[in-house]
Amino acid sequence: MFSWLKKGLKYIGLFLGFLPLVGCGQETVVDLEKFDHVNSYILEMLPLIDETKFDFDIWSQDLTSAEKREWLNMNAERIRKTNQLFLTPDFPAYEEIESWTVPVTDGENNEWTIHGEELAAALEQLAPAGEQIVLLIGQIVQTDDQTVLAGKKEELGSALDKALAAAELLRNIFRR
Repeated sequence: MFSWLKKGLKYIGLFLGFLPLVGCGQETVVDLEKFDHVNSYILEMLPLIDETKFDFDIWSQDLTSAEKREWLNMNAERIRKTNQLFLTPDFPAYEEIESWTVPVTDGENNEWTIHGEELAAALEQLAPAGEQIVLLIGQIVQTDDQTVLAGKKEELGSALDKALAAAELLRNIFRR
């Protein structure tokens, strides 16, 4: 589903690796290993957020469905595991990401610069929204109370909106 993003990020990595050989009008300021770590997180999270939104929309039509809540729970588990895998001490601090200047190409003669300030802002929005999604889904699967579920539906919808907005920013940053 997101092969365009994987392909594009592969080209970004290839271009970054080629920069020291060809020189460039812009100064490249980025730790490639850390940039790759951030790319990997983005590649994992964006599809998970989209899938969770899809399942949320289905669950929203029938809050009492145990099967649909289980779908949400599976999404939450995948988001939790992805956060555990990537949001480690190896994940660069947002302050460091803000300092990055990354000239990139998509392999089709399109070049642009990823500005660290924009990337850090989108990541600062995505990570907490993902954590909130996991927390709220955990609360949803533990209750059958219709009033509680209706309230959690609103809260989860809001958290998903924040995560989707961050995902859109990231797609724009990587021009995919």
